[in-house]
Amino acid sequence: MAALLISQLVWALDPGKALHQYRQDQWSTPEGLPQVTVLAITQDRDHFIWLGTQVGLARFDGREFRVFNAENDSGLSNNYVNSLLALDDGSVWIATRGGISRFSDHKVEQVLPLASTGVVHQLLSFKDHVYAATDNGLVQFDLANIGNPNWIFQRATQRVGLIDGELAFSAGTALWRYADDGRLSTLAELQAPLTHFYNDKQGYAWLGTERGLWHWRDGKLSQPIAHPALRSRLIEAVWHDRDDNLWVASDVGWFRLRYARLGDEVQRMNDRWARSLFEDHEGNLWVGSTTEGVARYWNGYLTRIGDEEGIAEPLIWGLYQDQSGTIFAQSQNGVYQQIGDRFALRYSPEQLPHPNALAALKTRDGTFWVGTAQGLAAFQQGKRVHQELLKPLENEKLYSLVETDEALWIGARNGLYRIQDGKLYLPSAFAGIPPITVRGMIVDKDKRLWVGTSSGLFQWQNGAFTKIASDLPLGSEFISAMYVDPTGTLWVGTQNSGLFRFRQNQWTMYNTVSGLHSNTVFYINSIGDKLWLTSHRGIFFVEFNQFAEMDSNQRQRLSSMVYGASNRTDRAECNGGHLQAGLVDDKGRLYCPTIDGIVMIDPSRLSAVPFPPKLHITNVRFTVDGVQQRVAGNKAELPAGAHNIEIDYVATSYREPMFTQYQYRISDNDKSWIDAGTRNTAYFHSLPPDNYTFEVRAQTDDGVSAQNNATLMIKLAPYYYQTWWFRALLVLAAISLFVALFVWRYRLLQANKQRLEHLVEQRTRELTLVNEQLQKASSTDPLTQLGNRRYVVERVPHDVALSRRAHIRQIDPDNRDIVFVMLDIDHFKQINDRYGHAVGDLVLAEVGKRISGVIRDSDYAVRWGGEEFMVVGRCANHHHSMHLPERLLRAVSGQPIWIGGDQKLNVTCSLGFAHYPFWSEDLDALNWEQIVTIADAALYIAKSRGRDRWIGIEAGDLFEPNDLVGLQNIQDYLRLVDRFKLRLITEVL
Repeated sequence: MAALLISQLVWALDPGKALHQYRQDQWSTPEGLPQVTVLAITQDRDHFIWLGTQVGLARFDGREFRVFNAENDSGLSNNYVNSLLALDDGSVWIATRGGISRFSDHKVEQVLPLASTGVVHQLLSFKDHVYAATDNGLVQFDLANIGNPNWIFQRATQRVGLIDGELAFSAGTALWRYADDGRLSTLAELQAPLTHFYNDKQGYAWLGTERGLWHWRDGKLSQPIAHPALRSRLIEAVWHDRDDNLWVASDVGWFRLRYARLGDEVQRMNDRWARSLFEDHEGNLWVGSTTEGVARYWNGYLTRIGDEEGIAEPLIWGLYQDQSGTIFAQSQNGVYQQIGDRFALRYSPEQLPHPNALAALKTRDGTFWVGTAQGLAAFQQGKRVHQELLKPLENEKLYSLVETDEALWIGARNGLYRIQDGKLYLPSAFAGIPPITVRGMIVDKDKRLWVGTSSGLFQWQNGAFTKIASDLPLGSEFISAMYVDPTGTLWVGTQNSGLFRFRQNQWTMYNTVSGLHSNTVFYINSIGDKLWLTSHRGIFFVEFNQFAEMDSNQRQRLSSMVYGASNRTDRAECNGGHLQAGLVDDKGRLYCPTIDGIVMIDPSRLSAVPFPPKLHITNVRFTVDGVQQRVAGNKAELPAGAHNIEIDYVATSYREPMFTQYQYRISDNDKSWIDAGTRNTAYFHSLPPDNYTFEVRAQTDDGVSAQNNATLMIKLAPYYYQTWWFRALLVLAAISLFVALFVWRYRLLQANKQRLEHLVEQRTRELTLVNEQLQKASSTDPLTQLGNRRYVVERVPHDVALSRRAHIRQIDPDNRDIVFVMLDIDHFKQINDRYGHAVGDLVLAEVGKRISGVIRDSDYAVRWGGEEFMVVGRCANHHHSMHLPERLLRAVSGQPIWIGGDQKLNVTCSLGFAHYPFWSEDLDALNWEQIVTIADAALYIAKSRGRDRWIGIEAGDLFEPNDLVGLQNIQDYLRLVDRFKLRLITEVL
């Protein structure tokens, strides 16, 4: 292999990095997440990530989501997932607003329904039991017998966890302990209800409340974190990661602390409302948000330093570290200086001969030199000096600077310059080196000056330059890097011919043929037992012992370990071509200039052993008779005629899942492995009936093989005519005329049967049509030709179901509500008494006609009984629900009704209305009959306030469904209005 692209993984999240320096991946509804609010996250035994949202459950494999909801899975009774719990047996427990479910053996099953639990808030595993905090109390499940739950506390509980090694839970603001002997005792009274209960890696409890974060340790409850947001705001989640970071999510953002130094500064990562936190087996941190889905953070292989750290110019040409350890960055617009963890512009473009700074050097006398694209600048105590001396260099492009005991050497586009004893010597003053571009210079341990040019390598000896290795490719190559390692060995990098080593007066060449990752080398340095190099294809290293093994013929090829390669999303396209193309600081960290700022890699943060993923077969799809079907599991029994077989597989690694490589094979068809690349689906158009074993293997982008090869047993059934017994049957059929006659007679009878069945079907259709006409007549009021009460009872449940589905799926918010309007003709009894029932019938018919004239085609009106009508406004927006009763009031009361001759009668009406859903918190809090009752109450309030008006009733700020139990009259409703349980709508907004 030309290079083993094996990058070691970084564990946990480096506390020294800012949030923007972590690698972040984001998933939301466009990527397949069922909803944007992620309330719970866990990871199961097979390394799948599970995400609970407000409208469903999702399982994520790094590439795609599998969604579970109440509509497609009967085992999940409610879509609102509050908590998830993954157990060692591979099952995942699911807490919802509608009970407890469990995913096991490829399916979801209900464990405890809503009627038993109410809303389930949190799950906990402890000592072979699962505990659930619910509205109906704390319930315990023995994992050996989950069908027999034990209610150990029968009042509403919100959260459950461990304190001092024993079970603890919250009920209201009280914190309770459940001892091993079954005794209950109160531990503390909290200042606010508990919203999150978490036990850190030390076993101590963190208690998130509606007003701040508390910590229980050594029998004491305290608030050790001084940050205002963590003392007074809603706490949603806490997580203690393996690198000793403490992460806290709240309604005003999420925060990072060092667990061992809780009194130190709290770092706010961002100000978005985070709802859940989780660290997976690879050390990735998953953050569920309120509005943006889920994000995953990890260190990445590289740390990028740019605008956030003070470097406004992305294009960095070179790096330099002075004697004090301060780092300088030469950019396209000036020179930046490191100050603490940030950079600041030290020498602006206006202070330099040209904005492009290519080289920097601080000499022993304290002078700071900057080589630019058009000249050299010298600074002493921040002021520019030696301008007259350096005037001949005004149009020179300067690439490198080095100081020896005798002079300052300057590498330029047109040759080598030297400043010595206050004089500038031009390129023509040196013997042995032509006027060619000098890219870099270095002084070895013997104080010899080596000069790298665009046409080979030179050495300064006895007052003249000598060309080195003229018989090797090095002799005419573009020299781009030079380095002397701690043993005194000289390493030389080139633009196109790879790497050269000079040791014991002998040159050795290494390139891609011998296993080097790239033939272009921009920078060379050693860190520990590794030789690090950079190129336009990333950063890589080779262990020093490999070169020794190559020298002794114990190894045929080098293995280059690569970071920031072109096949990664975490890229590092390094700049180079001169000696300041990188540096290693006093902490052993490697810095490289790139076209997008500086990248830093810290070898001490790299794990020696990458974590191998698990490989799974997730789905099998096939087509039979034009219909696609699917099965799950490690066995697939396919019916006869199954074709277009598709097998999905995935390796559950979340660092670079899109770059994982797969190979598969299927027995009895292809013994060799088929290279699928990064595609995670195998396709088989047509397989003969037989038993097969499908096998797949995987390797991550880091070169790490999966823990296992995944296998699938396939049994493809034959058609009957493909079996041996059918062939025997054909022989018997050929010699049995009786069977043939029998079949002919059977078919004749079947034809007669079909004719009879067709005749019966025709008569049935006629009877059905008559029945439909009778049913329509039974649901129509003969006087007004409007529907009657039966019509409403038959139609409204369907309308409510459509509205409910639109709310659950969060679609069409302006057209998904229903408005129920009750209309009653004012003083109708007086009309009957004064003018007679004939006039009363005329008024009823006219009012029905006027109602029909002002409602939309999607609405419908019915005569509810007597002088009372009901209008159902479909596809409405409850914010504008008052417009319908306003139109109805004007239509009825706007003009007198002609009752014969020249007599006209002024008729008014009173209206009351309410809408579905009545309470946005729970679509099913009230059924439609209850909402009609509320609308009727609003009608009577309108009558009590003078008639000829409308009034609506909607849920108030403090509404609870139980508030409507036992209401007797409109005074009861008005008292609920006074208590902000209900709200009256009396005018058009």
